[in-house]
Amino acid sequence: MEQSLEFQNLEQQPVQVVSDNWSLELLLNRAYNRLISRFSHIMVAVVLSILIYLGATVATVFACVAVFFVYVLTQQILLASFLGAIVAIVLVLGFFYIQVWTQLTFVQVVIQDEQKSVGEVFKSMRSLVVEYSIVLCWQGVFLAGLFWTGFFSFWIVYIFWMIWSLFTTFVYLDFRPKRLGSLWLSKQFVEKRFWRVVLYQFFVFGAYLLYIGVLSTLQNSSISLIGTIFYYLLGIFIFCFQYELYLLLRSKEEPIRSPVWIGLSSIGWVFLSILLIGGSIMVVTYFPEFVQQLQETSSQFSLPKNPLDDLMIK
Repeated sequence: MEQSLEFQNLEQQPVQVVSDNWSLELLLNRAYNRLISRFSHIMVAVVLSILIYLGATVATVFACVAVFFVYVLTQQILLASFLGAIVAIVLVLGFFYIQVWTQLTFVQVVIQDEQKSVGEVFKSMRSLVVEYSIVLCWQGVFLAGLFWTGFFSFWIVYIFWMIWSLFTTFVYLDFRPKRLGSLWLSKQFVEKRFWRVVLYQFFVFGAYLLYIGVLSTLQNSSISLIGTIFYYLLGIFIFCFQYELYLLLRSKEEPIRSPVWIGLSSIGWVFLSILLIGGSIMVVTYFPEFVQQLQETSSQFSLPKNPLDDLMIK
């Protein structure tokens, strides 16, 4: 699945030296200081991300309306379906691009030592969107191939990989490894203090879930609103905590591939390929019949009168 995992400019990547102090109190204090020192930048990044998503949502509505009008004017269900499929693909790719872009920007705003403006961070992260999207696709393909190991282990395998992959985005922004390099390095870093990392995850996410439970019981609307704001702030604080944890584990080292895990994922993709081929054969076999039934069904319903018919010169 993977051939080269070399770093890009590994020697030029700065590595911040952090004292090897695993005190929970110290980590929480560092996370709090990071949140406070970058709070205004984080809020601006969140607001800009929301505005970008709103703009994409408006574009989605216009695209759907345009496809509907094509169907109404032409009354060609195949043409409308074809255009709808193209629009759906463009929208999925567009929202995925926005999601990756805003995610990278948010992470960079939180972890940067040099306080660049949010606009500058957005511009700098845009050049990494395609490359990081490819990295995410590699990770998705690898983890999807492990589905059968997760099934037979009662999803314990995926729990381990959820922990091992905690720092993949941090690793990517620090070292820019290719393909699965971020995943291997995150796994290597976590394994240095695996049970300590697990313990801290139980603590922070346990507190987070407890707060959510308390928040769900609130009846007063004003208190509930304040609680919701703190809910999002607590989520950002936990993200800062994860980065402080990562700093204690980070080091310059080459990612080490695991032939065992790659082999298990490859076996999974053999099974998935068989399922995909079988599903494709079924689609090719039954799709024409489905389209015919769809046309027969649509012909039974009268379409609204086209208002342009009255304007046409007979």
